[in-house]
Formats: sequence, structure tokens, C-alpha cells
Amino acid sequence: MSQSTQIAITGAAGYVGTRLLQELEPDERLERVIAIDTRSLPVPFHNCATERHDVSQPMEDMFMGHGVNTVVHLAFVLRPGRSAKDGSYRGRRKRRDCADARSRWRSRAAIE
Repeated sequence: MSQSTQIAITGAAGYVGTRLLQELEPDERLERVIAIDTRSLPVPFHNCATERHDVSQPMEDMFMGHGVNTVVHLAFVLRPGRSAKDGSYRGRRKRRDCADARSRWRSRAAIE
């Protein structure tokens, strides 16, 4: 007797999670996909159960209840007071500052 495949995807409402759901949806070998996120899915998916859940909280009972045997972890935890945009902006700012410093160093080296 073969075990059915039940996949849980955390961060399912994000870009990568949604694309993965689109790829898995027509796969007949999967009994069900469980989409886990704090946000709603942007579009409905066939044969997909949704769970609104924060990955910083325990998930064992949910996995057991759905019979999950595979987990794809795409979620991330935001610290209180921060947003995904904050992290993206900070990263761009750090890259810009690094590029500016390199540019100043090259300019100074050319003058000397």
C-alpha cells in the first residue's frame, strides 16, 4: 500500500509559493496540497486546503491533522515593527552605500 503525498507549503501566498502551487496543481500524484500563510492566497487552487497560520507558532498538530509528509518552507518571520519593504530598502541602501564608497576610493586613487 503506497502512502499518499500530502505537501504543506509555508509562505504559500507569496510569489514563489504561488508559482509552486501553480506547478503542483495539475500533478495527479498529489492527494492534496496545504497552503499555509498569514495572508490569503491571491487566487484559488484546485485540491488545495488553506490554513492561515503564523510559522512562528507550533505547526505539528496542523501537519498531523492533514497527514502532511512533505513540507516546503518558503515563509519568513518579520520582526515586530518591521515589514518586508524595510528589509528590501535596507538591502538596496547598503548596496548603494558600498558602491558609493568604491566609487570614492577609485576617484581618490586616480587623483593620487
